[in-house]
Order: sequence, then structure tokens, then C-alpha cells
Amino acid sequence: MVRIADLRLALEDLLQTQRRNHLLLTPSGRAYAPRLDRTLTDILSLPGAALDSGTPLAEALGHVDARHDGFGAALWHLCHAYLALPDAPPEVRAAAERIVAAFVPERRELTASYATEAARARTHRPKLTELATDLALLPVSGGDTAATWASEFVAAGDGIDDLLSGRATIMAESTGVSGAQAGALRSRALGVVNRARAAIRDDIEDDPTLPRNLDALIFGYLDLLDRRPAGGPRPAPPALPT
Repeated sequence: MVRIADLRLALEDLLQTQRRNHLLLTPSGRAYAPRLDRTLTDILSLPGAALDSGTPLAEALGHVDARHDGFGAALWHLCHAYLALPDAPPEVRAAAERIVAAFVPERRELTASYATEAARARTHRPKLTELATDLALLPVSGGDTAATWASEFVAAGDGIDDLLSGRATIMAESTGVSGAQAGALRSRALGVVNRARAAIRDDIEDDPTLPRNLDALIFGYLDLLDRRPAGGPRPAPPALPT
């Protein structure tokens, strides 16, 4: 996930180095340059602590998210194993169908944002009671049942919710900027960058004289920052061709 501090670094690299020359090669780049400049100015107007804190509790969130995704994947595989078992009793098969539909209907849901996973946990919690009989039908390692895995899955989602709330409080108390304010600026900045990037890609497609790697030359550092794991060190900007 691109953080507000990452956007600052990426835009500074894009707009305040010779990388800007690549941006100005296309009509869309020239059109969007003033807007990108204003976006960077808005980000730099945030208190320094808001930019430097970036992602409070990132390590804790990463740990809890790993538990959430791990127990969710285990529950998904468990249910699908019973559904694939030719001799599974009908009541077990039906229970597995209800459990997977309630908690992890699709594995891709486990790659959702922290906020989405936290919101889903609130809807999942009552299902632990509603599906208690079904969960008890599916044994797992250690003499437990699927109820244990489902409970851990939901608890981790609740933990993400708690940590997100704590992050917002830390941001507000240490910087004077609320999480909502910083989040709104981040969303607006990303919108400008994404629209500029889409328009520039159209320019590249329409003009064969433009470098085929122009998108990477302009936005390569943003991509590096986006791929950085939570809590990991920030990469250096990619070298520009000489």
C-alpha cells in the first residue's frame, strides 16, 4: 500500500529531479504537471510528524493480518477438502458449504485492505454462534474443531480494527492531523497520480516515437514504494538512464 509519506517521496522524485523531463515528454504529462505540483504542495503542508509517522503500528498490523489471512486460508482449505471428499456425509458437506460461504466465500477476500477485513470481522462474529453446530462437525488438528479456526480468524479481524483505531488516535495526537484528513489527502493524491498515469499510457500507445519504457521512467519509484512490505525499508529511487 502506498503511504502518504511514500507519495511525498515519489512526487518529490518525479517533480524535482530530471525525471520531470520524462513527464513533460507527453501532452498529458505537461497537462498534469501543474496539478501534480499542487498535490505535492498539499502533502508537504502536513505537519512533519504526520509524514514521518506514516504507518503507526505497521508491524503489529502486519502480524495480526498474517494471522487473519492464515486462519482464513486454513478454514477455506478445510471446507473445500470436505467438499471434495467423495465419501463425505451429506450433513458434513452441507456444513462445510455454509461455513465457507459465511466466512471465506472466495480466497481473494484475504487480500483485501485492512479496513475491509476489519469491517468483515464485525459481520462474521455473530456467525460463530449461528453456525456453532456446523463448525463443531469439522475436526482439526489438536483435537479442536473448525470453531477454533473460525474464532481465531474473527478475533484477528477484530484486532485489525482495534489497531486501525489506535493508528488514527496516534496520528491525531502526535500531528494534529486526523486519520480521516490524512486519508482523504492520500486518496485525492493517488487519484491525481492514477489519472495522470492512465493518460500518459494512452499517449505512449498513440505515439510510437515515445520511449516504450516511459511509464517506468516516470512512475518506477512509486511502484517500488508500493511493493515495499509494511515496516520494510524504503528503497532508493531507480537510476535514471544517462
